[in-house]
Amino acid sequence: NLTLLSSHTLAEKITGIHPLLSDSFSIGIGGFSADHEVKAKYGVDGSGDLLNFKRDLGMENDKTIPAANITWRPFNNHQLQFEYFGWSNDADYAIDKVIDWGDETFPINANITTKEDFDVYRLFYGYNFLKEDNYELGAGIGFHVADLELSISEPGIGSATASGTAPLPNIGIYGAYAFSDKWLLMGRADWLDMSIDEYEGTMTNASVSLQYQAFDNFGLGVLYRYVDFEIEKDQDILDWSAKMTFDGPSVFVTANF
Repeated sequence: NLTLLSSHTLAEKITGIHPLLSDSFSIGIGGFSADHEVKAKYGVDGSGDLLNFKRDLGMENDKTIPAANITWRPFNNHQLQFEYFGWSNDADYAIDKVIDWGDETFPINANITTKEDFDVYRLFYGYNFLKEDNYELGAGIGFHVADLELSISEPGIGSATASGTAPLPNIGIYGAYAFSDKWLLMGRADWLDMSIDEYEGTMTNASVSLQYQAFDNFGLGVLYRYVDFEIEKDQDILDWSAKMTFDGPSVFVTANF
């Protein structure tokens, strides 16, 4: 019985020459400089003007976006990932054309205030169908929960806000290769094309990173991310749709134990 127990314990050991492949928990925190673009429309039965928030509403498209992730490896070939990223942005702008947004019409030269808030929470279960000491390759399923709010207001006219929280299930693949116990190359990609209740969405969320393990429980790295979201919400009267893309480099720090 003792022999069987020892064999089982060894079989469940998490293996890997790099700490992010062998430790049970890892946490990453960083921020990336993203070139982002938001296009949206909001109106009766999906009507309304298609607005580019930078070109039409004076919104800046360069943002430093915070991001955080946690990975738990309960067994050698299983992992659970949680991730967050998002941004908040606002601008005051004198528009040069008539804009229909929601149930409001904003005239030429109106001094409007535009706000955009976008938060994404990602939960993902992955299974390694290939795992060795220096690499892993896996696939899995997960959920992106996208929380979006886009508003335009002008004190003398009124305000209108398109908002929603969309659960977006997805499939994904990921991989990692350790050049040594110090250097690790990682990449992943998630995809979605699905309708759920009043929401319809498509998504691509991909990244590649290089991490350096400076100390036993601490590392740092660089990452490049590309995200493309398209979301539509069909409501009783006023429907909205939005397309958000952003990409850019990031720096991050990691802790593992």
